Amino acid sequence: MRPPTAGLSVAAGPLDDAPLTREHLRVVLIGAAGWFCDVIEIGVGSVLAAVYSVNTSPISAGQLSWLLAATYVGATVGAPTLGWVADRYGRRRTLLVTLTTLAVSSCAAAITPNVWWLIICRMTSGLAIGAYPVIIAAYFSELMPLRARGKMLLIAAGMGSVAWPATLFGARLLVASPVGAEAWRWICAGGGAGAALTAIAALRLHESPRWLRSKQKCASAERVEQAFLSATPVFARQPSLSSSSHAACGATSTALTETRSARSVRPSLVVALAALLNGLSPWSTVGFPLLSGAVLIARGFRLTDTFMFTALGACGSVAGLLAVSWRIDRLERRTVLLLCALSMAASEVVFALATKPFWLVAAGVLLTAAAAIYLHMLNLYVAEMFRTQNRALAVSIGWAVNRSISVILPLILLPLLVLKGAIWMCGAQAGTLIISAVFLVIAPKGRAGRPLV
Repeated sequence: MRPPTAGLSVAAGPLDDAPLTREHLRVVLIGAAGWFCDVIEIGVGSVLAAVYSVNTSPISAGQLSWLLAATYVGATVGAPTLGWVADRYGRRRTLLVTLTTLAVSSCAAAITPNVWWLIICRMTSGLAIGAYPVIIAAYFSELMPLRARGKMLLIAAGMGSVAWPATLFGARLLVASPVGAEAWRWICAGGGAGAALTAIAALRLHESPRWLRSKQKCASAERVEQAFLSATPVFARQPSLSSSSHAACGATSTALTETRSARSVRPSLVVALAALLNGLSPWSTVGFPLLSGAVLIARGFRLTDTFMFTALGACGSVAGLLAVSWRIDRLERRTVLLLCALSMAASEVVFALATKPFWLVAAGVLLTAAAAIYLHMLNLYVAEMFRTQNRALAVSIGWAVNRSISVILPLILLPLLVLKGAIWMCGAQAGTLIISAVFLVIAPKGRAGRPLV
């Protein structure tokens, strides 16, 4: 199976061969700040799962399941809706809408009077949480130099992922303080304030010139390109490509073409594959961080110790993203995804069988590292395979499947944990990853180091 772009000519924009500049760094820093706020909201789910899994919890197991699922209900709607908006009205404008939604819903969650209002606020936050990774994947793929697309995406994601261990360490400190079980309210308020500040900073972002050209806004696209090309380079010397030229306004091709021997595959097949992989991945990438605290509570660990172990495990996402970012664009996307899937499956088995804190933390670190790389590479893999006109929507379709499966995870995995134990739950999660690995073996290669279509 080959990429759907095989056989099609591709457009090499002027930014493909540009050096990394301070304008690129501005995008990375603002993107990382948005990711930080996005990950805080995801971390809040882990905090709520642990806080309300104790025997003295004021809410029932059924309410807790819906509370944990609410974010992903919103994400299921937010991903395709705002993905379509990003293709129609622009990446920058949609990012502003997403960050503003996150700011309002997070602050509202901090002052909710009961669990049902909290569910509504978490569902609204999910609209933004579902859309942000989709829009950023499309935005970075169109704006960053060709040989740094994956690197800059993972660096921004790695910086933003600091929010996960920070949220859990913060929860541990707050739970041990007079704040107690209300720690999540302070975390929501902080995340909402951060999202508001990031939205203000995002006002200074440029629109994607590829998107502008696709809408026949040539003058605006050239101004944006000139802003990046005239900015101060980060490094004195940059690797260059051979004679890249930018497409005329509205054009979708140049003289650069794929090999004649490559067979084309309909984009719908790649969308279907992306939907399948996105449907299988959340059983571990979402299920593990969401319920690992509940597993430790069930094994008799104290709440403060649980937050400590899960926070240490969460550090794996930061370390993994930053460690591989420097060479990610030299590796085939499909190979990276396959290795990550197998690493996550092995980690699930270790976590299920381990009883010593060291092995629990080690399994958590490896799994969260592999999961973070897998999710971001899967979004970039899909984004690179499609044209500018429908790039964000193509990514959002698979991501919506991911979020929709995440809705039912607490409703299935939490009862499985209670009735059968951690071994059954983790075994089921590992099984989905093995299935993913099988499909990745026959998946089309990605477009690492090659121009976008």
